[in-house]
Amino acid sequence: DFYNILNSAVQLNDPTAQFVWYGLKKLGYDNRLNDKDAIDLLQKAALQNHVPAIIELGFNFYTGKYVKQDKQKGIDLWKQAEKLKSVEASVRIAASKIFESNLNDDIKNEITLIIKSEKTGSILAQFTLAHCYDNGIGVTRDIPNAVKYYRDAAQRGNQFAFEQLKRLYDNIRPNNEIFKMDWSNFMTELTNINSKLPQIGTSIFATMSKMANDYNAINLSQGFPDFNCSDKLVELVN
Repeated sequence: DFYNILNSAVQLNDPTAQFVWYGLKKLGYDNRLNDKDAIDLLQKAALQNHVPAIIELGFNFYTGKYVKQDKQKGIDLWKQAEKLKSVEASVRIAASKIFESNLNDDIKNEITLIIKSEKTGSILAQFTLAHCYDNGIGVTRDIPNAVKYYRDAAQRGNQFAFEQLKRLYDNIRPNNEIFKMDWSNFMTELTNINSKLPQIGTSIFATMSKMANDYNAINLSQGFPDFNCSDKLVELVN
């Protein structure tokens, strides 16, 4: 039984199990824990230098999601993860500085990191870069580029990006009934899914995928086939 195995691992103070159980609670898959118990598990995992847990705990403090908001504590946790070689933590630190910056602040290094991270597929970097082009922060204001990066992030399920994309389109569309758009259909066409997990930070699925790559293992977060491979495919491979 999955939960018995998970509970046994948690009792042995396994940080990955602690993080997974927190994630199951957060995603609404398991209500056996209350919010406080879930955060306690996350904190225990973070104390063992479990990088995804540190990043997620930082997100909770930065946003005030499940704990009292303390942005500096959130950033400090991300810096701790950054020292453990986490690129995701570096992106979050850079993004937080950009979103909190004033027009005269020097954020060249942060912009450089965000551009680099966007090219390697970071959704947060895509959204942040769109915000920069949208508001002329660290780059020349460029609405077409803002639309591009908001759209890229929205296509991958980022609800915040979709809301900003909608705002930009609404601003340029004539205020006339014949130009009115059905945004619910637009989002469905844009992503082909209805995302229920906007901006959740590092998910258990991302964690499991990374571990599968690190250990050259089967990625169970993507499901596991219960049928044999095609004989023809095996023949072609051999």
